[in-house]
Amino acid sequence: MIFISQGKRLYEQYVAILTSLSAAATHKADILTGLASSYREARQQGADGVLEPNEVVQPENTVQNEVPEGVRFGTNRPRYALPWPGSKTIPRGR
Repeated sequence: MIFISQGKRLYEQYVAILTSLSAAATHKADILTGLASSYREARQQGADGVLEPNEVVQPENTVQNEVPEGVRFGTNRPRYALPWPGSKTIPRGR
């Protein structure tokens, strides 16, 4: 087993953090545009009662709880929309 000194490990973590922060700062507009787009898409899917299909991302795993066919979000209870980040209003159920 290879042991890495704590100082070297700390330095590697420091470099990784600075690299991540630098990349995020460089691509800030693209990152925020992508997040806003994902938020709008998810909000619309929630309003429409659409569920994403189950997906197994690790080959050794399986889907544990299948969503029954025909079940839609919000059909048996009031639906609530999330406010836009930074919004001062609180959404009400429909």
